[in-house]
Amino acid sequence: MKKNVNKIIIESARNKKPYVVVKSTNNKILSTSETYERRAGAENLVKALKKALKNPVVIDKTKKKKYLIPVIWKDECNQPNNKAGASPL
Repeated sequence: MKKNVNKIIIESARNKKPYVVVKSTNNKILSTSETYERRAGAENLVKALKKALKNPVVIDKTKKKKYLIPVIWKDECNQPNNKAGASPL
C-alpha cells in the first residue's frame, strides 16, 4: 500500500452496522461517521469522500475472512500400502 495516501475504512460496529473512518497520511483519525442502517448509506459516503480527498485508498473491513483449513482423513493416514512412508497427501 502507498504510504502517503488518505484512507477511507469501512468498519462494522458492535451491532454489525457499518460506519466509515477517515485516516490521514500519518494514520491519525480525521473523522468517524455515524452508523448506518444499510451498507448503501456507508457506500454513498465513501463515494462523496472519494471526490473530496486526493487519491484515497478504500479499505473494507466488514467482509469476513475465509480461512482454508486442510482436512486430513484419518483413514488415508493409516493406510498400510504407503511406500517407504510416503505421505498420502
